Amino acid sequence: MGITWVLDGLEVTIVGIVASVLTDPVSGLSLTAAQIGYAAAIYIAGTCLGSLFFSYLTDRYRRKKLFLITLALYLVATVATAFSFSFWYFALCRFFTGAGIGGEYSAIYSAVDELVPARLRGQVALFISGSY
Repeated sequence: MGITWVLDGLEVTIVGIVASVLTDPVSGLSLTAAQIGYAAAIYIAGTCLGSLFFSYLTDRYRRKKLFLITLALYLVATVATAFSFSFWYFALCRFFTGAGIGGEYSAIYSAVDELVPARLRGQVALFISGSY
């Protein structure tokens, strides 16, 4: 669970720092502020759709296996983002990065049921959601 939150936190922080650099013509992409906003929206769309898609697969297959698959998707898409040559490639990579994070969320939250003893599940679920 911690891995997912660390990756998501790093993702948001890194993108926030790098966004201003990507608008610089020297960066190679020279994205506009609007394109940065679109890429952020595409990332969120990928997160939502990835969560839905991978939650379905998580129910059908092993949660640990799906967690590792979504982690690999996130890592590959993040590395591919570094090699962006156009806005559309950048946006596509951001979508799959979001799908990986969304899939991790769905896989790990459902894994709580398997990993935490029954008597502690409610307490752990409240702690995870931040409502504790």
